[in-house]
Amino acid sequence: MGTAIEYAKAMRSDIRNMHKDLKEDLSGLRDDVKNMHKDLKDEVAGVRSEVRDMRVDMNRSFEEMAKGMTPYPLSSLELGRSLRGPLTAF
Repeated sequence: MGTAIEYAKAMRSDIRNMHKDLKEDLSGLRDDVKNMHKDLKDEVAGVRSEVRDMRVDMNRSFEEMAKGMTPYPLSSLELGRSLRGPLTAF
């Protein structure tokens, strides 16, 4: 067994190596989190786009239904008012 000074130097070296390894691990984790965040942002954007498309399709189909039910074309706002009117009378 060596002297206390040699032991302290070895411990210091071990601690430095552990610190270096931890920094590398943390850097890798940061990169992983950044990639996951980017993937989630892309997925959310895709879902938003799908919802927007569905909303447009629904509005279009409601307007088509309204054209068949009334002698004049209705806007989405007018269609909403015409559908709400009879229901609120009760």
